[in-house]
Amino acid sequence: MIADGSTAIRPYLDSAFAKASLEPLPIIETNAIEIMRHAAILDNGITFLTPFDIEFERRVGRLVYVPVRELAHETQTLMLIGHERGTSAIASVLAEMLKAMMREAAA
Repeated sequence: MIADGSTAIRPYLDSAFAKASLEPLPIIETNAIEIMRHAAILDNGITFLTPFDIEFERRVGRLVYVPVRELAHETQTLMLIGHERGTSAIASVLAEMLKAMMREAAA
């Protein structure tokens, strides 16, 4: 199972496959992270996701993150987007919780 062309990770995967002279033949192409995550949990194959995408499942031991060496130098930017008038109190709390989780995951 592989991310489809509408996802941010797909160009990185295509580049890595091309450099290795491989042509993947995925059973499913999707932009649904949840589907990819659950297929891996159910042992219906492997998929390519970011550590952030599987953080909860990694913590509880359902999934393991195995870095792809060829993609190690690639980075993605994560942005929180809010309304131009500012964010609500709950959105600010969520943003702080996400920052803390990302710091913990990176450690």
